[in-house]
Amino acid sequence: MRRRLAYLAGRLPADLTATGVACLAFGAVPGGRTGRLGRLSRKGFVGAGAGAAAGLVGAPTALGEKKEPTNPRKRAALRARRERVVIEHFRTENSQEFDETLDTFAHARYEIIPTGDAIDGRRKVGQYYKELRAAFPDQRATNVVLRHADAAVIAEFHLLGTMNGPLEGIPATGKSFKVRLTGFFLFELGGTKIVCERTYFDLYSLLQQTGVLEQVANSGVELPANGGIPIDRKEPGVKPVKT
Repeated sequence: MRRRLAYLAGRLPADLTATGVACLAFGAVPGGRTGRLGRLSRKGFVGAGAGAAAGLVGAPTALGEKKEPTNPRKRAALRARRERVVIEHFRTENSQEFDETLDTFAHARYEIIPTGDAIDGRRKVGQYYKELRAAFPDQRATNVVLRHADAAVIAEFHLLGTMNGPLEGIPATGKSFKVRLTGFFLFELGGTKIVCERTYFDLYSLLQQTGVLEQVANSGVELPANGGIPIDRKEPGVKPVKT
């Protein structure tokens, strides 16, 4: 899909694509999935994030047929190994050692819930890292805290950076951002390498802090409804429930 964002008279064009906004919001590379949400507003942004957090959006296809250990000592050992992998993931991404970051995956995949973009495969994820750091060369994660679940490590952290480079035709603004993220690092049952990193954050706040919210809102760009990625109720480690 050909993507191009023109910048005229200090404003983003009316035909600005959702893909371009998603790229600004850490999600879009060639091959990403984009749906529709409607004209941007704080209610729309926060609603999409809240819907995602409530479990209204997607998951990757279930991988593997192993089981999580039930023996407490084996479970603790498996969780310790996963924790080391996630810490290494954060460390190498902060230091921009991206080959090492990619090695923390059994299958490289990102799901950016507020935009609905799925970035799948080592090549595309590697491209995503490069594009993002070209625009935000100082981007890093801080204040990381971890929790464990079946087939997952859940991280909460702050993501910081400064838009000192262009991204998808959007000129650098020189403005910094700090947003709180929740990241689900998903594993195969019994596995010790990541198969998906799924992130949730306040897209409205990110665009506001980087200085492009008004331009994007005025462009009439549309974003995915409820994050755009359907739920896989057979994903490893989840329990489907009726409500």
